[in-house]
Amino acid sequence: MIKQLTCLLCALGLVSGQSVMAAEILVWGNQSSQDDVVNFLQSSGHSVTDNGSTIPDAGDLSGVDVAILLRSTGNNDVENWVQAGGCLITEWTGADWALNSGNLLDAGVSGGGIVGTDTPVTVTADGIAAGLADGITNPYSAGPASEFFRNFTGIGPSVSIMATRPTDVPAILGGPSGGGLVLANGIDWADVGFNGADNRQLLLNSVENFCGGARRAPEPVPGLSSLGLAALVGLTGLLAAFMLRRRYHA
Repeated sequence: MIKQLTCLLCALGLVSGQSVMAAEILVWGNQSSQDDVVNFLQSSGHSVTDNGSTIPDAGDLSGVDVAILLRSTGNNDVENWVQAGGCLITEWTGADWALNSGNLLDAGVSGGGIVGTDTPVTVTADGIAAGLADGITNPYSAGPASEFFRNFTGIGPSVSIMATRPTDVPAILGGPSGGGLVLANGIDWADVGFNGADNRQLLLNSVENFCGGARRAPEPVPGLSSLGLAALVGLTGLLAAFMLRRRYHA
C-alpha cells in the first residue's frame, strides 16, 4: 500500500527533488547560428531573449540571469551587470571583449585562428567539478564547431582552466567576477548550425551547472513541494485509517 501511494505521488509530480529553475537568458552577437542557439535553449525549458546584434543596455539586462555573447562586444552596462551577479558566457571572439576590454577575469586573449576541424576538447578536473562534462563524451569534438580557438594568455590564480585542446592548451576559462561569474569560452562553438549533441549539451551545462540556472530567483527546496507535502499528509491519514480498520477486522 505504501509503495502504491508513493508511486501515485511520483506520477502526479507531487514528490519532487531539487531541480534547476528556468533561467532568463539574453543572447546577442554576430553569428549566423544565433537562431539555433536561441531555439535550443528555449526547447530546453529556458526563457530566451534574442537581442540580435544589438549590445544590451541596463534595461535589456534587468532580470536576466545568464547572458551569452556570440563573437561581438559588450559595454559598461554588461560589465556592471556581471559585477552585480550576472553570469556571462562567451563564444569565440566574444572572449576578447570579456577579457581584454571588460577585464572580467584575470586573463587575456592574444589572437587565435583555425586549429583544425573536429579538434577534440577535454573538460578538465575543474570543469568536471563545475558540471560542464555532465552527459557528454570527454573529450568531445564538434566538427566545424570545434575548429577555431582563441589563445588565452596571462591566466591568473583566480581563474580556472575549464577545458583544453590538444597539448593542454586552455580552451575555456571560468571564474568569479565581482558578484557574478564569467565562462570565457574561446571555441567557435556556435559555428555552422551550432553543431553536435555534446557541443549543445556543454552549453546547457554552462547555463545550468556553471551559471546555476535562475540566479536571481530562490532555489527550489529539495524534497517535497508544498502541494506534495499536503497530499502526503492526507494520504498518510488515509493509510493509517486503512491499517487500523484491517487490524480491528482481523
